[in-house]
Amino acid sequence: MEESDVSLQTRSLFAMMTYISKGFEAPPEHLEEGRVLGYEIPIGEKGEKPLIPFRMRSSMERPKNPFAAVRYQGYWF
Repeated sequence: MEESDVSLQTRSLFAMMTYISKGFEAPPEHLEEGRVLGYEIPIGEKGEKPLIPFRMRSSMERPKNPFAAVRYQGYWF
């Protein structure tokens, strides 16, 4: 490798989807019914949550001023 070379290590599509999925908040009813698996986001040593640049919330009501919104099976995401 020469000084002018730049090396990039990319993530796999699966790794990216796994990382982004940490920002998804499923409706509580779906968790209770077992339709989706819940997981805990790990907390850092100082009690802080990790930075997750993507956040998708769910609600029965249409969100106000979303970047994007989709209605699916009675819920807004």
